[in-house]
Amino acid sequence: MISLRSKITQKILNLFFLNDKEKFYVNELAGKIKENPANVHKKLIELKKEGVLSDEFSGKERYFFLNQKYPFLREYKKIILKRKRIIKKVYPVASSALLRGRRIFKKSKTVILKL
Repeated sequence: MISLRSKITQKILNLFFLNDKEKFYVNELAGKIKENPANVHKKLIELKKEGVLSDEFSGKERYFFLNQKYPFLREYKKIILKRKRIIKKVYPVASSALLRGRRIFKKSKTVILKL
């Protein structure tokens, strides 16, 4: 079972679900979600072991992509994308910052609640 509490996992799945036909290598993915490549690699391996992602080698690079045959792929996609829509509706100004994994502070109070 995948833990969706990890912000890195959420960012990775969000990117893959929005680009479900794309293949990404570790450093490319880490750059897109602005996270440490070592942490991204660890989460990619966890998602591969769970079966959500598949991988293939092309030259020296290891590319990860969504495993379209994963039985719960549609359910995870609904959860991740629904969470994104809720954030945009409730916090329209701050939603893009939250999806990048940042908190926004306003008058010493956090505007965004942790999900």
